[in-house]
Order: sequence, then C-alpha cells, then structure tokens
Amino acid sequence: MAQYKDYTVIYENNRGNRVVLTEHPYYINIEPLLDYSWAYTTRDRRRGSRIAGFNKGVASANLTIHVLAETVAERNSAIDALNNAIETDIYDGKPGKIWFNDWFTYGYIISAKNSKWQYGVGAVRKEVSFVREEETWFHVIKRSSYYYNDESESGYEYISGLKDYELDEDTGLEGYDYLFDYGEDKISAVSIVNPNPLGCNFIIDISGPVNNPNLRIGDTYIIVNVEVPDGAFLRIDSTDKTIILHYADNTALNAFGARDPDYYIFKLIDSGENAIIWDGSFVWDLQMIEERSEPRWLME
Repeated sequence: MAQYKDYTVIYENNRGNRVVLTEHPYYINIEPLLDYSWAYTTRDRRRGSRIAGFNKGVASANLTIHVLAETVAERNSAIDALNNAIETDIYDGKPGKIWFNDWFTYGYIISAKNSKWQYGVGAVRKEVSFVREEETWFHVIKRSSYYYNDESESGYEYISGLKDYELDEDTGLEGYDYLFDYGEDKISAVSIVNPNPLGCNFIIDISGPVNNPNLRIGDTYIIVNVEVPDGAFLRIDSTDKTIILHYADNTALNAFGARDPDYYIFKLIDSGENAIIWDGSFVWDLQMIEERSEPRWLME
C-alpha cells in the first residue's frame, strides 16, 4: 500500500490528543469523508412539487485505517493510542475532529471492525464509522493586531494621517465613516480576505486593558460597552452568539447585554477583502471560520 504524500490526516479528540493517520504505522483511506449530500424539503404547487429548502442532517462515512507495524507490540501500541483518542470523545459526549491538512470536521467514531490481526504479524485492518452532525468542513483564517505596523507581514498596513469624517450628501465628500472621532494618526487598519462566496463566522478576542472596545471588520461592527481589565480578554463568538468576558482568575462574565444594540455584532464577515479598523489602543486576535461542504481543492 502506497503512502499518500500530498496531504495529512489527523484525528484529534476533544481534549486535544492527536493521532496522525498518514504517518507510519497508520494508513487511511479518507476519500469517503469528502463526500456529502444536501437533504431537501418540497412543497406542492398546481404544476407539481418544488424544492422549498435545503439542510444537512446527521451523516456517517465508513473509513478504512490500516496499521502496518514492524512488530506485534508496535501494532498493539498504535491501536491502543487510536482507541484511547476515540473512546474519550464518546465518554465525554463531545465530538472530536478529523483534520485534512488545514481543514477539519467534527464527529464521533462510533464503531470499528478489526480484521487481519490474528496471524501474528504487525498488521490490522480497522474499518470505522465516523458520524457527523453536519457534513461541513471548517478552515480558520487568522489575523492579529500585533503585526498591524509590520509592513513585511503580507496583508497588513498601517494607515496614518486619517481623520474621522462622515459621508456628506451635500458636499459629496467620500471616505471612511467611523463611529468615533479617532483624529490624526489614530486609525489602525489591517485587512482580511474571505475567499468564500458567502459570509464567514468569526471568533475575536480583545485583550485588556481597554474600556468600551470598538472595531470594524468590513461591515461588521464590534462594539461592547464594558471594561476589560489588564490580564482579561473579551471573546465575541458569532458561531454560538456569545459575548464572554474572561478574567485573569479564570472567572467569566456574560457581557451579551453590553453590546451596542444599534449594530448586529454577529453579522458574518462578508466575502472578499475586509478592512479591520480600530483606534490602535488595544490588541485583538481574530479567527475567521470558513465553512464548505468539502475542503477547497486549491489552496494558496
């Protein structure tokens, strides 16, 4: 059996323990996991039925994992390591991940059939069923404010000498329309590109100290009227619609009610290039979460 050279497959359980399934002694056939199917509902019309909508339900994929070791002892150790990772997710009731290069999908391995092991050699064939609540692959694109003034970092740019002004219909003045008066040399900007044709979810961590942090990602406004002390961070997560202030002592505060009600803080990041604008007085880390039915085949 030939080893694949152009991609890496990893099983990672919910506790972060990893098993690389494309490195000796593991070999995996990942192809079934790249298949997907949309379910659909219909409605009747006078001229026949029409599709009313689409959704994805629970789905499973049958994967074959070969363990080809030099000795029986090495084989047994490899199988135990994989089983330990798998069983942890079942008993914790939390899904693990299968990584395909930089893409991952959530699910559980719920069954296994072992064969070709009884001949006293360092081999076993393990056929497993991987169940997902949704046939979706995820890819995280990261940006950070730490490098906003580093011109060597591709995609980052420091913008100086900009004043805050609004669009004026009478004068025809065009420019950025900021929520706050930043003044001269107080606007910082980077950009992030969403390669998806649809909007992306995001998670952003804003580190203290900062009072009432605000920033803009394209047309998504992040404005929370709360004090973030030194050593704490504020996490805004559009995937589960939460705003949590995490303190240095590991306590947490639900800050959902402190969001600015005039803007939908969980608006997805638009497709294409999005400028990230803030006043430069605080630092942040952004994860933009790309979602697709199968991983992108062409990665830059």
